[in-house]
Order: sequence, then structure tokens, then C-alpha cells
Amino acid sequence: MVFVKFIYMLDSYVEVVDSWDGWLQLEPYWNTLVESSQYPSIYSSFEFLTLAWKHYHSKKSRPLILLIKDSNSHALIGIAPFRIETFNWFKMSLQACEYLVTNDVDKPYIIPVKGEDERCWQAVGEYMAKNSSGWDLIELMEIRDGLAYKSFQSCFNFPQFHSKVDEDSSGLLINLTESWDDFYNGHKKFRKKLRVLEGKLSDGFTFEYTKDEAEAKQALERYIELEANSWKHGKIGVSRDDKHLGFYRELIPVLAAKGRVHFGFLASGTDTLSGEIAYSFNDQVYFCHGTFDQKYAEFSPGKVSTGLFIGELTGKEFTQGDFLCGFANYMNPWSTGLVKTSSLFIYKISPKILYIFSILALFKVLRPVKNSLLGMKKRLIEIKRKLREG
Repeated sequence: MVFVKFIYMLDSYVEVVDSWDGWLQLEPYWNTLVESSQYPSIYSSFEFLTLAWKHYHSKKSRPLILLIKDSNSHALIGIAPFRIETFNWFKMSLQACEYLVTNDVDKPYIIPVKGEDERCWQAVGEYMAKNSSGWDLIELMEIRDGLAYKSFQSCFNFPQFHSKVDEDSSGLLINLTESWDDFYNGHKKFRKKLRVLEGKLSDGFTFEYTKDEAEAKQALERYIELEANSWKHGKIGVSRDDKHLGFYRELIPVLAAKGRVHFGFLASGTDTLSGEIAYSFNDQVYFCHGTFDQKYAEFSPGKVSTGLFIGELTGKEFTQGDFLCGFANYMNPWSTGLVKTSSLFIYKISPKILYIFSILALFKVLRPVKNSLLGMKKRLIEIKRKLREG
């Protein structure tokens, strides 16, 4: 665990944790800070991040966790959970600073105490700018609109740095404070889907919901089996590969012990048609996984099970559901809000970066030429074909 102090005009300083062992020492107060932050999230929790790091991080990465503290009280006011990753780009070895975990997370960001957002972003930006020898580029994805990331960006000025902001994915929000009756009565098309499904299934259907710790492992295996019969198999989802399977088989029991994971299954007879997984943290629910058996695709079981799953979580202790970035479009009629996000890129101007920029610029110039040549080739092939025919 390395501590380096940098004093700033905003009366704060940064301490650096750059090892796994040092990171584990932060457990006693990590979640306390998350729960008092502006946007508490399961994806910022100590359990989620440490397990995701354990299963996903490469040997070419290391933690770079920045603790932002008040200069007077020395109280912790924020955490920037970053990592440094080494990778090759056009045969050049580069050091990238990214969020600590970028697999299976949603809207990760700096974790400030509520009211300290701008001060934390500013302190982290100043630290990274003054210590740029340890990185070549910074890439921060899915920064929620309204966060003070522009204070961070303002620390990186030309000609030493180049920065840009791109629009990133959006995520739907849904109100969970209303009752199930209000939700059901407010969505005519959903009611029709239920009636149609009931009419097509000779055995009818049931919806099974659980958040019971004792049932969590079995529910996860049921979901994995269902995913194997879906279009997601081997592509995305819980069981796309052994790394993901290992992560979820360790994560789910940990969350279940805290009452933070929920399962729902739409069944008919002995068949499971579709399934849902959601996490919860404080009063928020994160609808993170859903799939259906491909042989029932014509019945649209996914939309039915999602609606029934929402029904199990409305009118309880939860206020809002988050369908995460990259949601399914059929959720639009159910949403009560939209979270827009941006990606921020910071490049340290250096011979390596200039070399890469020049190659990218050349590709951009040559792309129309390549497309034109391909078009000419196709026309010549067509002319030869017509000549042969006659």
C-alpha cells in the first residue's frame, strides 16, 4: 500500500493504493462511503468489484485506487477506483487508465460523498495530470450526465494532453413505488401479452420469484441451463465462458447472503420459458440479466416474465429500477426516466500517441479510396460476367 500526498487549492489530497493487499484493507469503510455517495450502486460495492477483479483482471493490469481526503479533517471524501492496464495498439505498448473493473458493470464512476462530487473529480484530475508518467491514455466509460467530470477534464490541457467526450449508451429507469395493480392497469399491451400467452400454453403458466439465500445457487443453475437454450449461449450473459461462470457462481451466494439478488422464472408444466436476475442495493434494483428458451420465442416470454418480475418488486422497499445501459427497446413504454451517459478520453501527447494518431488519420483518408477501388472491382466483375454471357 503506497501513500502519496498531493495538496490542492480545494483543500484535499490524494492517497494511492496500488496493490491487491492494500485494496483489501479498504473493506471496513468502502461500502459505507458507497452508501453515502450521490449515486450508490451495487457495481461500486466492495464485494462486486473485488470478485470481478479476481475473475476478470489480466496479468497486465494493476489497481490504481485513489483515496481523496479533506486536508483539514483527513476524512475520506471519495474513492476513484481505477486500474492501469498495459496493451498493444499498432504494435506500440501503451499504459491505459480505466475503471477498476469494466466487465459486467454498469455506469461505474468515481465514488464521492454526497456534496463532494466536484472536489473529488478535480482532485483526481490534478493528481493524474501531475503523474502522467504512469499512463498514456485515460478512458472512462458511461459517465452519468450531471456528474462533475468536466472539472476532471479541465485538468488536461493542450499541448500536453488531448481530450474528447463521446456520447455513450443510455439506460432506462422505472418507478417501483407504485403498486402492482397500478402497473398492471397502466399497460394494456402487457395485459394482452399475458392473455395471449395463457391461451397458447395448454398447461398455462406460473411465475416463480425468490430472493431466498437457500435457493440462490439452485436458481442460478436453473438460469444457466435456460441460457444454454437461448440465443445468448456462448455469446453474452452469465455463461458465455468459464470466466463468467466462475464469477457468477461466486458472486451470487455473496449477494444472496445480504438479500441483494432476486430471481424470477416463467414456467409452464415442467418447462422453464424465461428467467430474470436482478440485484438490489439500498432502494435501487438493477435488472441485469434476462433470457428465454429459444423454442418459445414466438410467444415473447421475455417481455411477460420481465413484467411479472417488476410486479414482484413494486410497492416494497424499492423506489427505482435501473435497466442499465444497452436496454431492450421493448422496455420503452414502461420507463419513467432515461439516464444518458458519456465516455471521456484523455490522451497524453507523446511520440507514441502521435504515431498512432497519424496511422488513424491515414486510414481515414484511405478509406474512401479503398471503397472506391472495391466498387470498381465489383463493376469490372459484373462487366466480365455480361461479356461471357453474350
